[in-house]
Amino acid sequence: MNKNLKNDRVFLFLQGPHGPFFCQLAKMLELAKCTCWRVGFNSADKAFWRPRNRFISFNEPYSKWPTTFQKLALDKNITDLVLYGDTREIHQSAISEARKLNITVHVFEEGYLRPYWVTYERGGSNGNSRLMQMKLTQMQDELTAHDLETQMPPSHWGDTRQHVFYGALYHWFIMFANRAFPHFKPHRDLTVAQEFKLHLRRLFSCQFMQLNASWQHFVFFEAGFHITWYYFSSSMIRHSKAIRHLKRTGNFWKPSSRNFIKERLATIIW
Repeated sequence: MNKNLKNDRVFLFLQGPHGPFFCQLAKMLELAKCTCWRVGFNSADKAFWRPRNRFISFNEPYSKWPTTFQKLALDKNITDLVLYGDTREIHQSAISEARKLNITVHVFEEGYLRPYWVTYERGGSNGNSRLMQMKLTQMQDELTAHDLETQMPPSHWGDTRQHVFYGALYHWFIMFANRAFPHFKPHRDLTVAQEFKLHLRRLFSCQFMQLNASWQHFVFFEAGFHITWYYFSSSMIRHSKAIRHLKRTGNFWKPSSRNFIKERLATIIW
């Protein structure tokens, strides 16, 4: 934590990763004498936040959110906005209002080597990242002044299990304890029940999947195959909000079917 961080900073957290990450981050900021608030849009947001007196429930129709955010930012003297993903409807409108008020926007996103890392960028991520305005030569020049060695991710599946566990728990709260948020709507096409079942199934199957992958790896090398060339293809999950946002702006091709990722990889490989 930066010891030179000004203690008159007031951070407003919106929706974050499933689990206690945002709460833990806020505690670190409070140790630096900053003030932290959280706006929650469902019961799961509330369940993972402490203290309760720094939590603000938004239980009105989403059409009132931009006005509510503007009033809240002025009343609380917000200097910094912290959110997870910048393409959700509630986050897009908050960012738009924040920029009008000269509020610094901090965007977290799934790490590129997920789920061990979380990506942080100031102002925007993915298609809204400032990297999109930089040429490759500029990036190379910037990297020469930095240490390129990074910590290696762990070679075990515990972090994935934790990631899936919090996903299942998050959607459990929404399914069974969300009466105080009648206007809540998920940011994905999947229903809350489908999300809960998906995370629960992954939680109980991830160890089997790891064992299966290890067995396939063993069989592959025992058969005498040795990989000397690697091919990289950038891709994302089908229901990614970033993909859907880029589709609307015309910067991403529209999936032809539910299996478009498999079809795309098959096209690249063959």
